[in-house]
Amino acid sequence: NVSVITTYCLAGGMVLPYFYGILALDENAGLFKWIGILVLCLSLVPAVMVKSEGKEYSKKDNVWFFLLCMVIFLTNGFVSIFSKMHQISPAAIDENHFLFLSSLVNLSIVIIVQFVLAAIRAGKGEKNVLRNTFWEIGKTAMSAKLFLLLIILAGSHAICNAIGNLFSLRCMMTMDASIQFPVLSAVVIILTAVFGRVIFKEKVTKNTLLSLILSAAGIAIFGIGGII
Repeated sequence: NVSVITTYCLAGGMVLPYFYGILALDENAGLFKWIGILVLCLSLVPAVMVKSEGKEYSKKDNVWFFLLCMVIFLTNGFVSIFSKMHQISPAAIDENHFLFLSSLVNLSIVIIVQFVLAAIRAGKGEKNVLRNTFWEIGKTAMSAKLFLLLIILAGSHAICNAIGNLFSLRCMMTMDASIQFPVLSAVVIILTAVFGRVIFKEKVTKNTLLSLILSAAGIAIFGIGGII
């Protein structure tokens, strides 16, 4: 479920930068901020309380799932923190160069990880590892229409991601981290649930609806705190 995956990914980007702003940057920790972050954290609970559609998972699978969720939680949170640290640094480079350099680093890390995973799979006797790793779609017939669709989707993702990151970096220069990232993450959670329903026809369960209501309430409380 797209909304559940996004909830896990954005939880760290919501909580860790909030405490970083308060503890490291001496940002104001008013009552409404604490209530807002509490409500936003509560909104994460019903969003991930989904049934496994009749599938039974072993204890080992559940443990691995939990550990991977914690890795996502921490890494996504530190992405926001490091971005904020860069933007408020006197020696910071401009946003365009920062995004370009971070993209190069991302590409390098992904390539290294893929080669490591390919070596592990080859050691287990799997054939055509590199082809399946770097050209997964090569397992099936590639039509011109499918290739064009992949290019459009990948290009659209890159454009939207770059524009979003650019505006986010600009915002980091003036807005408190303890406000920006919780509100940003909550808005993304809401929009992802909406797009998941409209585009992927995902069912809006009671838990999902409760999560969206709590997210909207948390954003409203942050807004009230900013006005007062």
